[in-house]
Amino acid sequence: MLSKKDFVKKIGKSINIYPLVKGNIKENSINLTASRFAWCLGDGYIIEKNNSYVISAEKTPKSIHIKKGCSAFKDGKLILLPHQTTVVVTNEVIGVDGTIGGTVHSKVGIAMKGIGHIGTMLGPNYHGRFLVPLHNVTDKVITIKEGESFISVVFYILKTKNMESNPTVSSHVDKFSSFGILLSEDEEKILNSDDEKSFKSIQMKMKKSKEYQEFKEENKWKIISFFSLRNILKLFFSLVVLVSMIILVLFFDRTIGNENHPWLLCFVTFLLTTVFAPLIYKFFDTFD
Repeated sequence: MLSKKDFVKKIGKSINIYPLVKGNIKENSINLTASRFAWCLGDGYIIEKNNSYVISAEKTPKSIHIKKGCSAFKDGKLILLPHQTTVVVTNEVIGVDGTIGGTVHSKVGIAMKGIGHIGTMLGPNYHGRFLVPLHNVTDKVITIKEGESFISVVFYILKTKNMESNPTVSSHVDKFSSFGILLSEDEEKILNSDDEKSFKSIQMKMKKSKEYQEFKEENKWKIISFFSLRNILKLFFSLVVLVSMIILVLFFDRTIGNENHPWLLCFVTFLLTTVFAPLIYKFFDTFD
């Protein structure tokens, strides 16, 4: 599982998200927001009452018909009919390489509205938006504002890199017809954009964005955090151990340069290959 610190190291490399909202990056996850692309898999009538919506038992002049397979987006809100499933596409486009996987989870605030728990996966080499089914298990109409965060993604590093391409098409657009979803010309153009199906194009769009530039600017001085009291004490202790071991080796190796007794040469080789090389790699990896 990637922490926020791990995420900062991977963003712009193996993990790319556009648009990137800094406030949605949490301690060990990132929240994604709802777009205006949403479709109800049921059918019903609603009416507006006191700045909210209620179900209408029958068609009236003031009622709004939410048709099966048609847009469930009205006046900046996503409409979730009672006891129906509404599929929602995220605003964010995600591109990960073969070293990254993930899981998608419900946010507590969303679940407490009466929306069934969400559970799905992010596969390695996935490029595109998420299509998320939301189940309204209540007797009331539930609304979600466009741009409201509604799911959380937890990222993981795979032990073995996956070299195969991901068979899933962005947002499962290829399966929409089987769901009975009818895309408008505008929806189809955006969701089928080649820019959202390419790792490189997602990465490029993210890196050019103002949000990403500001995020990287805030995190570029991470090296200062390395020089904490704890790390300084670790470094001092390591140097003491190193000097002590060198003195011990010199004590045993009184014939430096004698090919029959290359104690110091063997010791230095051991230190470089088994101790310092991994430490140097770890140091530079911290500031990727």
